[in-house]
Amino acid sequence: MVAPLLSYIIVNYNTGPYLETTVRSIFEKTSGDFEVVIVDNDSSDFSLEFLEKIDDGRVKLKKSGGNLGFAKANNLGVKSAKGKVLFFINPDVKLLGPAMPWAEKIYAEKGHKIYVPLLLNEKEELYKNCFTLPFVEEFLKSFAGLRHGVWCQGSALMMKRGTFELIGGWPEDYFIYGEDLDFFYMAHRKNMKVEKINLRIIHYGEKSTSQSWRDFERFKRKEKALIKFYSKYRKLHHYPFVRGYLLIRGILKKLP
Repeated sequence: MVAPLLSYIIVNYNTGPYLETTVRSIFEKTSGDFEVVIVDNDSSDFSLEFLEKIDDGRVKLKKSGGNLGFAKANNLGVKSAKGKVLFFINPDVKLLGPAMPWAEKIYAEKGHKIYVPLLLNEKEELYKNCFTLPFVEEFLKSFAGLRHGVWCQGSALMMKRGTFELIGGWPEDYFIYGEDLDFFYMAHRKNMKVEKINLRIIHYGEKSTSQSWRDFERFKRKEKALIKFYSKYRKLHHYPFVRGYLLIRGILKKLP
């Protein structure tokens, strides 16, 4: 069997009707040689029921047998995927444009990059999904207008399979939150660039975790993941400076 050019990889956990919206938008907006790999983290809702109505061999369902978290499930999805280009995409998004032309461009390009689509909220307003790597020196480079490291939300990312393998896969020491930051940092350490592409995607946002956790619980988990990230790379001393800066910036933005 000839490997498809593009593999969509989706990790699902109790996302209700959003997974169906995501998959149907993929089929509406994608033509050519592709597949959709869905890794289900032991959902207990109805989110997979629509698959019974889809008789298409390009859709593969991989049941993880438990809630593995985001990183491990994505790595499991890669093992099941055959595509030359990997498109990691959340189960709560809707494609507004075709991804295949971008997959063709990415596969043809030399070198290794991570390609990041444009994310929109439910009102179809563009929002920021890429940020400076949270280190003091990277913030200073950003202030000076110099090239600096960036990380982006893992909601929608495209790259060649070889790029993913060179990075080393998703870091499995995170259950949820922090894995995208760590993934981009590993790419940064290998001098990989990040490129924004004009592929517009609506992201409905945290439809899996919102079923289980309140806002404060999500905040605590994000902070715990951030501290784990700093500790992992022996850069915990950056945490108070970066957290203080972000807090002050948030306050200033709310001032009239």
